[in-house]
Amino acid sequence: MNEYEKEMFQFLTEEENLKGMIIAKNQFPGIREKLIQDFWNQVYRNVKTAIINKSDWEVVLEGNINLWHSKLYIREKEGKTRVLDNGFPSFIFCLERLTAGSPYVAFWMNQHESTESDLTKVHEHLSLKNYQNLMYDGTGSWFLLWREYQNFNLTNDESLVQIVPTKLDEKAKEFSDALLELFNTHIEDYNYFRTHCKK
Repeated sequence: MNEYEKEMFQFLTEEENLKGMIIAKNQFPGIREKLIQDFWNQVYRNVKTAIINKSDWEVVLEGNINLWHSKLYIREKEGKTRVLDNGFPSFIFCLERLTAGSPYVAFWMNQHESTESDLTKVHEHLSLKNYQNLMYDGTGSWFLLWREYQNFNLTNDESLVQIVPTKLDEKAKEFSDALLELFNTHIEDYNYFRTHCKK
């Protein structure tokens, strides 16, 4: 042990400190879960409020945010667009991998029933543009345009400090603003794809 570790050991093994640490350890899983759920619920509310006047659109927060491909996304309402066999529409604007790693903000294409013609049209259209702060590699990725939040990963307990109640609103705004910016900036691309693809 180095000197710091020795001092921490002595401090934490004092009887009252150890009792407090045991209580905190037992409470931590529930606290962690509530912090994360409150955070994504706030992002959802922010986005929903922002698009409330766009009557053809809705926001969806998937029930199990702990899944690898969990999503919070903006989509056209059912009846306005076709839902494919895997439960998703053809294109969505999303935050993905909410809790199981570093999240992405992405313009997402459902390739479940894609034809080669559709993919060609999409990538030809995107290759003509310049995208600031977003990745595009022209491959078969379901993410057409995306950005990864490499400094925010809720599998890492240190990231929880960024969403404590006193910081939650600010961090939630960062994520909701990113999704709304993607939606507002690329709605024309969306409309082009909906018109020119068979999906």
